Amino acid sequence: MAWFEVSGGCLRFRRTSRDPVREWLESSEGVEAIGSAAGAIRFSLLGRVRAARRRMARTLSDAIDSKATRNSLAAECEHFLATWAQIAYAPALPRIMLDGRRLVVVPRTMIARRSAGALSTRLGAALGPSVPDGFKAFFARWILRAIDDAIRRAAPGPKRPVQAAESWSCVHVEPDFLWVDPSFSGEFWRGHVMMFELPHGGLRRGERRALVTAIAQLSASLPGLTRSARDGTVRTAADQMATMRF
Repeated sequence: MAWFEVSGGCLRFRRTSRDPVREWLESSEGVEAIGSAAGAIRFSLLGRVRAARRRMARTLSDAIDSKATRNSLAAECEHFLATWAQIAYAPALPRIMLDGRRLVVVPRTMIARRSAGALSTRLGAALGPSVPDGFKAFFARWILRAIDDAIRRAAPGPKRPVQAAESWSCVHVEPDFLWVDPSFSGEFWRGHVMMFELPHGGLRRGERRALVTAIAQLSASLPGLTRSARDGTVRTAADQMATMRF
């Protein structure tokens, strides 16, 4: 069950489910947390471990479905795509100018690195003090991937851009290109997106064709980058982001 979707070019929060709760409770960290909680139960007709699992599942499900968490999840749609737009300003990233507007390659590893910490803090606060820290960290990673999955399913392009912040929109997703990953974001965050400064009122047919050509041209230039150049691009762009204020 998808928690997020792209509708009308906008990323939106849809609904919650118990999927992340089930996944975490079946993980080694979740099993350990259940065992620790079971030790505090003196007696249960169902068995202490089973009772602890049911209590933990109820606590986590209630926290996820709370108004505070749902409001936070809805707000994360804007936060996440605003991060994409912020990264696009880094001068070191590959780009093409198209009629005075920038088309910029944003490595997905940079998106994960810049998004994860703030998202984890916001969601952790919304979940509340009754939720274990281990689940809060897991849930933040789970949500980051769920939001990103929704954008990838939408298959952004010049005809169907996904709106970000200011005039920026995502017009292309490449999931396989291998950038150097200095923050060890993992295989899921391979590839890159392309951000474009859309004119007010959108693109006319001829402008869309020109953008398609520019995307292909920029994509064709990237495989020629050496490993050293890819590493330097990501690291330099990350350093540049650290000095910018938004």
